[in-house]
Amino acid sequence: MRIKQVLALLGAAALSSMAFAEPAPVAVSADGNTVYVQGDPSPIMRLSLSQAADLQGAFKLDDGRVLKLSNQNSKVFMELDGRFEELVPLSRTEFVAKKSGARLAVDEPSFADKIHLTQFRK
Repeated sequence: MRIKQVLALLGAAALSSMAFAEPAPVAVSADGNTVYVQGDPSPIMRLSLSQAADLQGAFKLDDGRVLKLSNQNSKVFMELDGRFEELVPLSRTEFVAKKSGARLAVDEPSFADKIHLTQFRK
């Protein structure tokens, strides 16, 4: 008789712990065309006027193209291959392009010597 009581208690404990479990972070719609991601959004990083101004300049990439960085107020923009895009700061040294999703990293926020650009298509 005690075994049934212990099993019932364990079952009730398992069910109650599942009630407090976090929901799955990713869900796919029934038609498979939409993915829902749950979670806290990344905190918004904002650059000061001087931090944005520090990033201005022209940089020659390994493939010979020239990447130009400019700023307007505290926003940073890149120009490459005739395309002009706003960069959203992830940190003081890492950025993502708003339209193309290209990622840009600089080794130093001011007087950048090296630029690393990924996911940018011609």
